[in-house]
Amino acid sequence: LFFSIREGPRLGGQAVYAMRRGPWVALQMQPREAWQLYNLDRDPRQATNLAGQPAGTPLRAMDETARAFITRAEAVPFRR
Repeated sequence: LFFSIREGPRLGGQAVYAMRRGPWVALQMQPREAWQLYNLDRDPRQATNLAGQPAGTPLRAMDETARAFITRAEAVPFRR
């Protein structure tokens, strides 16, 4: 499941993204910010960002999926 939000003045026309894969959620709170990663089964309140943890998290695969989606989505001009 992938979310993309593009807002005008608040985000300067840029987008922020979030995606969910099983219990994992990766999200950006600001445009071009590094991904945050949470395991919703273990941390439903998203209190501990696991993005900096060593192997064993799906962040790399999720990042690749997000980049592919963003590349396709950005090919469509933004409509005002």
